[in-house]
Amino acid sequence: GKPELVISYSLENMGTQTLVAEQYNHNFFTIDNEYIGENYELELFFPPVFETFHPEKFNRQRSFMPYSKIQDNKIIVLQDVDVDVGIFSIMSGFGNSVSHHHGIIRNKRTRACVDIKGDTRLAGFHFWTDIITFCPEFFIGISVKPGETQNWKRIYTFYEE
Repeated sequence: GKPELVISYSLENMGTQTLVAEQYNHNFFTIDNEYIGENYELELFFPPVFETFHPEKFNRQRSFMPYSKIQDNKIIVLQDVDVDVGIFSIMSGFGNSVSHHHGIIRNKRTRACVDIKGDTRLAGFHFWTDIITFCPEFFIGISVKPGETQNWKRIYTFYEE
């Protein structure tokens, strides 16, 4: 009855060795069928820093400038992302607080928003965008001993400002 999507995970280790990994969702979003451009922003609940971008990872890769900037804990898109450009960065700035596993994607023109909250602390954060998708990628750490279970979830709430 709410405008939300809850994804719950449960990983049970039925083996004999500890499972250690990272998990994330690509979170491919396009809001109201609009290409990615100056109407999009991502508010984060930690002070984000663009650390690295990898031109070798994507043959269309470019630096975040002149396409975006960080201001007031937001990644703000400054201009339409070119059809031949994909942008990826490993980000830093998050800490051990579960409250950092939180972001709000906004389409400033239509006022449509997606609020993403996780219930575990971050192990990493990456950001990817191209002309058709806007992707905050929240990573969590997984460590499950034999016979144990690890549970976690992410809640996506959809609303209009």
